[in-house]
Amino acid sequence: MGSNEDFAYALQLVTSISLPMVLENAMKLGVLEAIGEAGPDARLSAHEIANALSFPNQDAPGMLDRMLRLLASYSIVTCTQQVYGLAPVAKYLIQNEDGVSLRALMELIQDKVFIKSIIGTIIRVGKLKDSIVEGGVPFEKVYGQKTFEYPELDTRYNEVFNNAMVHHSTLVIKEHLKCYNGFDNIKHLVDVGGGVGVTLNMIISKYPTINGINFDLPHVIQHAPVYPGIQHIGGDMFFDVPQGDAIFLKWILHDWSDNHCTKLLQNCYKALPNDGKVIVVDAILPFLSDTSTSVRANANIDAIVMTHYFGGKERTEDEFLTLAKGAGFNGMKKKCQVCNMWVMELYKVIRVVKRSIKWSFRVSCDPQVFCTRNNNNQVSRLKARDDVNDRTLGYKCGDYGHMQRTCRITPQEVQNYHIGRKAEANLVEANKNLFLETRDFVAQME
Repeated sequence: MGSNEDFAYALQLVTSISLPMVLENAMKLGVLEAIGEAGPDARLSAHEIANALSFPNQDAPGMLDRMLRLLASYSIVTCTQQVYGLAPVAKYLIQNEDGVSLRALMELIQDKVFIKSIIGTIIRVGKLKDSIVEGGVPFEKVYGQKTFEYPELDTRYNEVFNNAMVHHSTLVIKEHLKCYNGFDNIKHLVDVGGGVGVTLNMIISKYPTINGINFDLPHVIQHAPVYPGIQHIGGDMFFDVPQGDAIFLKWILHDWSDNHCTKLLQNCYKALPNDGKVIVVDAILPFLSDTSTSVRANANIDAIVMTHYFGGKERTEDEFLTLAKGAGFNGMKKKCQVCNMWVMELYKVIRVVKRSIKWSFRVSCDPQVFCTRNNNNQVSRLKARDDVNDRTLGYKCGDYGHMQRTCRITPQEVQNYHIGRKAEANLVEANKNLFLETRDFVAQME
């Protein structure tokens, strides 16, 4: 498959309805005029623009900021010979060897159900403009139903939606499985919001020892085919989540508000063992918008999410970390980026592990010192343990006797440290890398 840049550009094209939608509404709202009237070199915040235009909706500044992010990515506003062939990007717009493409996603986004929530009806309700001024979600204004409830009432649209998710998942997961090895050693995997099970089936096809649970709303899984090694379970992820060694969330969190995401992640936390993890596949926005194809594609999607899901949004890395910590997770790590989406792991680490890691960091701020303190006889006893080796916390930190006397860290806690570290896909081999990774991990927990 082609590069991440090619995929991001294809995604930008199929979600390109966002630009005319946002630009039209920005002009109708007087956003650009408000900036221009402030002076030739004026720079206004979203709050200042909302105040200048006297919008009563308290959420208007946040919505305007997201619109301006998209316009900035297209450089509309600033932010501080006769024969033809297929260009590289076209490979994502025609069926590949798996029979999928981004065309299905474009058909969903251009579907009349989608479009009507943006442009409104003949009585002009439900437009993005009205939602910014008055509040509310355009989709709900038009249909009187939440976005995830509507497909149960419209079988045609339900098929369009599921088809789009199947095609997108097949494209994305196939590429992620080439670079992400975090499914090693997982025995029970739960795909929350897994649709009809296509994603989970692809994962288990590569890792046949995994027992999978595909978890989604009842009206979704009733259309799911039978796959070997997969059990389909219907339910509400905001009530509880099936237990597993790991929980998989692809393109789920961006559909929900921070409060909903926190509740979902808390349910995931409860469903995991101490060494469990949540695997999140989602886009990550930069802190400041730029004109890259990647940012444009994600800003397009963010604008679509804004018109369909209350509180849903694309997020920055810091926002994901805040969600993880708020749900009780003690660490987050970005693993790889493919198809304009990141794989992130959220780690559930028991408290004794957290204390041990913090102690190891505070032994020395010098990586060279950290990596050479290995000459204590008491630590040698730990090396004989099957579950403790040369990467042992105590061994690398040196004076285990001092550690036991002053920090009250026992051999069992050292063992627990390793159990926690095994939650990560790869244990680092180099001592210096171990120090640096520990330091970063501690910084996230502060």
